[in-house]
Amino acid sequence: MSGSFGVRAIQGVLSPGYVVDRYYTQHYGTLSTNTAIVANSIRYVPFYVSRRQRFTAIAVEVTTSTTGNARLGIYSTNNTVEPVSLILDAGTIDTGTTGVKEVGIDITLNAGWYALCIVADAAASYRCISSNTVSPSQSALTGTSPASSSALVGMSASFTYGVLPNSAPMTSFAYGSFCPFFWLKAG
Repeated sequence: MSGSFGVRAIQGVLSPGYVVDRYYTQHYGTLSTNTAIVANSIRYVPFYVSRRQRFTAIAVEVTTSTTGNARLGIYSTNNTVEPVSLILDAGTIDTGTTGVKEVGIDITLNAGWYALCIVADAAASYRCISSNTVSPSQSALTGTSPASSSALVGMSASFTYGVLPNSAPMTSFAYGSFCPFFWLKAG
């Protein structure tokens, strides 16, 4: 049994369904504020959809503003939950003010794993997942060492800000300890 298979079973229990107009996020970790995400680095966060579902918005929270923009998107994943192919380039948010930034979308996703992503042209800070407070289900997804008290919560790669490419950028690909907290709004 692979780690991904075990987490699929866990996630299905944690998310029995969706309610229209409610926001859904990763099933692990707690929030940490004011974590800067450097410009020209794409960050991916695994997201599990428990059944076929329509979503009408994708959101992140800017906690420290910097004049600039960030682009949000959704990629398919492989069997190790690494991003593969672009499903949706959701468009941009303004990072020049703080608060929850939402982009309207209209997409139906089948049950399974996806990689939500963000890339920015300026180093604003976002509400992020703290690697020191993740749940056991996240450790089952990305792994950790037996002596570690934290887990890897996402992935990153070098990518110059712009329209999201069809194939997920994998240059300097690495697992990361801090990644933005994403929300998808059920439709």
